[in-house]
Amino acid sequence: WGKERITERESKFNPIALKGAPVLWRVVTRGTIGFDDPQVNPLLDPKLSSLGGSKVLVCVSELDLLRDRGEYYTNQLSKSGWRGVVELFETKNKNHVFHLVKPPCDESV
Repeated sequence: WGKERITERESKFNPIALKGAPVLWRVVTRGTIGFDDPQVNPLLDPKLSSLGGSKVLVCVSELDLLRDRGEYYTNQLSKSGWRGVVELFETKNKNHVFHLVKPPCDESV
């Protein structure tokens, strides 16, 4: 996530639906980091190209509000000069955290 909307889909988000996100994030992080901290928004990390490891799997779900950001991250990591392999995996017809809401579904496994 980030303060700035980076895709067309994100720019169409209903602002009322997102109104509680900053409050929720302060609770989750105990107010220690914001939306544009590299721990939350790794695209802002100036050391992105020196990411450790050699493989990254970015998992998104088709109906998730954050789906496009996962795809964008995949593309930007590939272009950053990082020497590893990055792959995008998309689960069709599922929403944000579907694997937590319905753990026994086939797609969660």
